Amino acid sequence: MEVESGNHAPAKYGHAGLWRILDELPKEHRPQFVRGDLAYGEEGFLNQCEAREQRYLFKLRQSPKVKELIKMLEKNGGWVDAGQGFEGIESMLKLKAWSRERRVIPRHD
Repeated sequence: MEVESGNHAPAKYGHAGLWRILDELPKEHRPQFVRGDLAYGEEGFLNQCEAREQRYLFKLRQSPKVKELIKMLEKNGGWVDAGQGFEGIESMLKLKAWSRERRVIPRHD
């Protein structure tokens, strides 16, 4: 656990500590995924994960593009039971703030 002063609440203040910990671990001892909420799905953090070949799982904001993708996928069908009353489906998405398309797994309940 890393603790920051009270005026360092945003997620970005934890990035350096996370990378320091992960970079010190042998690859076989790293976590299977880095998991984060909305603040971690930004381009810079994703690039850092990808440069380290670190798999990740982040929530995305329900932006207009994300909502549009979910509507399109709901029309096409093919959702898979993800447990606990949720369904998911794999797709690709490029958000305006991202430099490239990335794999996403929207869910609906």
